Amino acid sequence: MTPTSDPNTPLPGRDSSAAEIQHGIDNTRNELAHTVDELSRKFDVKSRTRAKLQDIKQGALDTARSARESSRNMLNRVEQSTRDANGHLRLGVSVFLAITVAAIPLAIVAVRRRQR
Repeated sequence: MTPTSDPNTPLPGRDSSAAEIQHGIDNTRNELAHTVDELSRKFDVKSRTRAKLQDIKQGALDTARSARESSRNMLNRVEQSTRDANGHLRLGVSVFLAITVAAIPLAIVAVRRRQR
């Protein structure tokens, strides 16, 4: 908390004018208002929680965008490396995909039979 006036400023004495006393009162009120505002912000858990949640949400969105972009780049690289000059799938890739597609349902059936 930062005070708005100099702490070394002397308090109005007995021989102070009404204007000096009023000025001192106004300064004290301003300092008090500033302190209350700072304490209100500090103890406003609901607002602080919302702000933190917004930060977390934004971080998650940024991470998702980055992951999406990375996966697109990787997919493009894989696609380029699996095609020949004419744009057809290479023979080895075709065979691998056919075996994989056929093996997945067989593996599922085998796992289900073992669970019975």
